[in-house]
Amino acid sequence: DDGTTAAFGPDGLGGTRVLLRSGDPAPDAPDALFSYPDDLALAADGSMVLEGYLEIGVGGVTNADDFGLWGTAGAGPLHLIAREGDRPAGLAEGARFAALQRWEVNATGEVTVSGTYFPPASGAAEDGLWHHDLYTGVTSLLLRKGDLFEVAPGDVRTVLFVGAGIRGAGGGDGKGRAWNDAGQLAASIGFEGGSRGLFRLTVPEAATGAGAAALAALAALRRSVRDRRTQPTSGTQTRA
Repeated sequence: DDGTTAAFGPDGLGGTRVLLRSGDPAPDAPDALFSYPDDLALAADGSMVLEGYLEIGVGGVTNADDFGLWGTAGAGPLHLIAREGDRPAGLAEGARFAALQRWEVNATGEVTVSGTYFPPASGAAEDGLWHHDLYTGVTSLLLRKGDLFEVAPGDVRTVLFVGAGIRGAGGGDGKGRAWNDAGQLAASIGFEGGSRGLFRLTVPEAATGAGAAALAALAALRRSVRDRRTQPTSGTQTRA
């Protein structure tokens, strides 16, 4: 026994395959070697998400960037979804992930990631929420601190923090989850001034380029949200 650990997944032919093992080159992490898996989830379409650690000291890896998320669409190759220390999608040059806290994958190969990041001009970590499509490899920023959010007609508040999802959950184990196959995500959003609420974020496929399509309170309140790449209209979430 040499202490090697590995993560396994379906091979698309009814069998299993090795996704990644200790000492393997880590996908999309130049010169880094995979150390060991920490958690994984299998979706109904065969897609998988794997979280794990890199070997510190190899390829310049430190304890600030040794943790990441990798995924595979069906029986395809693994690719990097997000890694601590890397620049988060949708943020300015110089921003970097501080921690990847929660993530979920649904049965259509879509992943949500809730994490914290260091902005380029500040030493304080802030919250953000991202969407990743395992089939296209596209990652989109959905919501972060400083965004403007309309919680009622004429009541626009500034996002202070956002958190969503649970760790893992492929959806086939019967356990509760915050991200479903219709692309709906339960998110806790806090605002400047101390108010907070539980909302539903409906995310269309990343390939459409639509970003965040609708954001509504789980209880009753429903307000539409457009992609941050379009001009904001009434009932939208916009960048402060």
